[in-house]
Amino acid sequence: GAAFAQTSASIADSNGAAGLIADVTGGRVNRAHAYPVIALVGIAVTWEVNVFQVIALASRAFALFYLLQCLVAAAVAYEAPDISGRSWRIAGFLALALIALAVVLFGVPAG
Repeated sequence: GAAFAQTSASIADSNGAAGLIADVTGGRVNRAHAYPVIALVGIAVTWEVNVFQVIALASRAFALFYLLQCLVAAAVAYEAPDISGRSWRIAGFLALALIALAVVLFGVPAG
């Protein structure tokens, strides 16, 4: 299951990256030509960088995303004063944001 999840994520990321390259270049590079570039960059990164460093970098990027999500959730809870346990929700979201911030700042490779 984990292998299929990673494969699905890599396909989705490749599709997104190809679309981004096509958009950024104003269509001068089409999606079909972007895929080999994406594959070569991925191979180069995997070949040249310690796999634990890649995993740590990806984990830190996910933690940054979740940090931002927690801040958005805290802001939404703050703007909705009629919900029960508003203060606890805000505090909980901010506590989770601090944990995510710690991962972003202090995450290191395992090996």
